[in-house]
Amino acid sequence: MIRESAWRNYSWWRGTTEVCLLWLIFVTVLQIPLDLLSGLDGYLMYMTPAELFHGVSVILLVDVVAVVGVAVVPSLLAGVLVITRRIRADSMTRWLTILHAAAFVILSSYWLARAIRNWMGSLFGANDAALWAVFTVLICLTVVVAKFRRKSIVEDFRNRILSLRAIAIPVLLLAVVGVLSSDLSVYDYEQLKVRERAHAVKFRPNIILVTVDTLTAEDMSLYGYAVETTPNLERFAAVSHVFDHFFANSNFTTPAITSLLTGRLVDSHRVFQLEGRLRVGSERQNFVQLLSDAGYLTAAFVANPYAHPLHTRMSGSFDYLAVPPRRGAWGAMLGRVLRLSGVNLQPLLDPLLPWLQPVLSWIKPEPDDITPFPAEAVFAQAQRFLERFRDASPLFVWVHILPPHDPYLPPPPFLYSILPDRILDSRHATAGLEINPPQAPQAVLDNLRRRYDEHVRYADSETGRFLDYLEINGYFDNSMVLVAADHGESFGRGWVNHNGPYLYQSLIHVPLLIHLPGQSKGARISAFGQQADIAPTLLDFLRLQRGAWMEGTSLLPAIQDRPLAGPAPKYSMNLEKNNRFAAVTTGTIAVMADGYKYIRYLDNARGAELYNLVEDPREVRNLADSSPDLTKKYEALVSSRLAAHPSRNAD
Repeated sequence: MIRESAWRNYSWWRGTTEVCLLWLIFVTVLQIPLDLLSGLDGYLMYMTPAELFHGVSVILLVDVVAVVGVAVVPSLLAGVLVITRRIRADSMTRWLTILHAAAFVILSSYWLARAIRNWMGSLFGANDAALWAVFTVLICLTVVVAKFRRKSIVEDFRNRILSLRAIAIPVLLLAVVGVLSSDLSVYDYEQLKVRERAHAVKFRPNIILVTVDTLTAEDMSLYGYAVETTPNLERFAAVSHVFDHFFANSNFTTPAITSLLTGRLVDSHRVFQLEGRLRVGSERQNFVQLLSDAGYLTAAFVANPYAHPLHTRMSGSFDYLAVPPRRGAWGAMLGRVLRLSGVNLQPLLDPLLPWLQPVLSWIKPEPDDITPFPAEAVFAQAQRFLERFRDASPLFVWVHILPPHDPYLPPPPFLYSILPDRILDSRHATAGLEINPPQAPQAVLDNLRRRYDEHVRYADSETGRFLDYLEINGYFDNSMVLVAADHGESFGRGWVNHNGPYLYQSLIHVPLLIHLPGQSKGARISAFGQQADIAPTLLDFLRLQRGAWMEGTSLLPAIQDRPLAGPAPKYSMNLEKNNRFAAVTTGTIAVMADGYKYIRYLDNARGAELYNLVEDPREVRNLADSSPDLTKKYEALVSSRLAAHPSRNAD
C-alpha cells in the first residue's frame, strides 16, 4: 500500500507523459523545422517537394523516437527512487521539471543559434565562433528573464511549452502520413531476382567493370607518372587496350557515375549534386537495363554510397546488390539507409540528425590510422558472387572500390612506402587539409599527395589481385573486362581533393583499360574518350541496340584500329550550384576535341582557358587570348550544348 501510494502521489504516468510531450515539441516545433529551413534552398535544388516531404517525415519520426526515448530515462529512474522511498515524490517531481526545462532551454537555444549562424553565414560568411557567440547571448537572455520573473518561472515555462502540443501532435501525425504515403521499402541485399533467360544468350561474353574511386591518371605510372604506383594495372595493360586520353564527365562521384551508366552527359541526366538522383521515369535508361533485357544476370558491389544504384535510382536494373562494407558504426548506418529504398535520406542525415554520427562514432568509431573502406572486402563480395553464379552466364558484374579516396590511409606495407616520415598518417593529422582553396603550404600538400600515391598503390594491388582471380578462373577468355575511375584528385592550383569549379587534368583525366575476350596483346589508343562513351561501346561490341537517350560515341572503332565516326567532342561539367529543375546558369564546362581542351566558367569570374593537351599536357600555357579563332570555335560548342539542354523540369 505504501509503494502504491507513493507511485500515485508521484503521478509517474502524468510526469512521463509531460516529458514525452516536452521533447516531442522540441523535435517537431524547434529542432527539425529550424534545421530544415536553414537548408531548404539547397534541398530543393535536387529534390522535389514530395521527395523532401517523405524524407523529412522519416527523419522526424526517427528523431522523435530517439530523443523522447532518451529523455524518458531520468523519469524512469526517478520513479524507481520514489517507489523505493529514496526520495520524496514532490521533490523529485520539481527537480525533474527543472532538469527537463533547463535542458529544453539549452538545446532550444543551441538550435536557434545554429539557425541564426547559418543565416549569418549565407550573408556574412559567419563561422562556428558566431554559433557559440549567439548561443551564449541567448542563454544569458534566458537567465536574465528568469531572474526578474516570479519564483514559479520554471513551472510557468513548462506550462507554456506544453501548450505547443497543439502544433507538435499534428506535425507528428503529418510525418506518419508522409511515411505511409511514400514508396518506402526495405531492399533485401543479395536477394537474386529469378528471371527467364533465353538459352542463346549464354554464348555472349561476360562484362566485368571495375571502377576505382578518385583515381587520377596523372598519378599512375601506367600513364607516365615518375613514381611506380600502378604495377598491377601495367600488367593488365599488357593484354588490354589503354586509352591515353579518357575523361570523366564530372569531377565528383554521383554525376560522373551516372554518366558512365546512362551514356548521357551531366546537363542531360541532370544529376548535378552529390545527393542527386535520376528523375522518376528515367531510372531504367542505363546500359545495365539493356544488358538485363538481353538476358544478362546483373550485379553490383559498390563501396561508395553516392555511387550505389539504390541511391541513383538504378537499382531496378540489377538482379543482385551488396551492402557497401565500411568499418565503424557510422558506415554501417549509411549502408542501412541505402536499404530504405524509395526515399532519399542521405542528404538529410547529418543536418537533421546531427547527434547521430557522433553517437555512432562513439559506440564503434572508424579507425583513425587505416582506411575505413577496405577494397579487399568489396572484391571478396564480387568473388563470392562469381563462384556462386559461374554457370549463370552471361554475367554483368560491376565492382566499385573507394580507395584511393581520402582518407589516404592504406594498410601496411603501402603506408610509408613513398613518404617514410611519420606524418599525415592518421585522419586527425590530415583534418582540415581538404579545405578549398587550401590553407596549407604547398610542401604539406606535396606530402599529402605522397600519401595519396601510397593509397593508389594499395588500390592497384587489390585490383590486381581481383584481375589475377579473373584470369586464373578463365574469365579473361570469355569476358570483356574494363577498369576505369569516376574522377581524379587535385593537390595544387588552388584546389585540394575533388569537385569544385576546376576541371583540370588532375581532376578529370582518368584511366580506361578494356580487355576483350581472349586478348593477348595490349595497345595504346590516342583517341579521346569520355565516360558516356562506355555504354555505347559495350552495346556496340555485343551488337545490341543502344538506348535512344544515349549521347556517347562507341569507342569500338578505335579499339579495332579504325577511325571514330565523325567529330565527337568530349565534355566534363561541374554544375552542382545549379537547380536541376531550371536552366544551367553557373558552373564550369570543359570541352575536349582535336587535341585541345577548352574550359569555360559560366559565371565569367575566371574567364576561359584553352590548352593544347598534346603539346602541353600539364596545362601550363593558356592559349585563350593568343588563339582567338580556336577560342571562338570551342566557345560555340559550349554555347550550343547549353542551348540544346536548357532545363529538365519533369520528375
